[in-house]
Amino acid sequence: MLSEGKRLEEAGKFQEAAAAYQKVVDDHPGDREAVARLVVMYRKLKEYRKELAVINRVLAAYELQG
Repeated sequence: MLSEGKRLEEAGKFQEAAAAYQKVVDDHPGDREAVARLVVMYRKLKEYRKELAVINRVLAAYELQG
């Protein structure tokens, strides 16, 4: 899915890329590359609440690993 997200992102399909990256993050919240790309996609799409939600979710997951 990560490679699919990258392909979609390169094609300028940011909404679709965000969906692909979101699937990766849902399954693997510690995947730093997927998280980083998802945050960038939400920033490009001006979906700041979703961007913040991803950041908060990842921070919570790291705190649980503590």
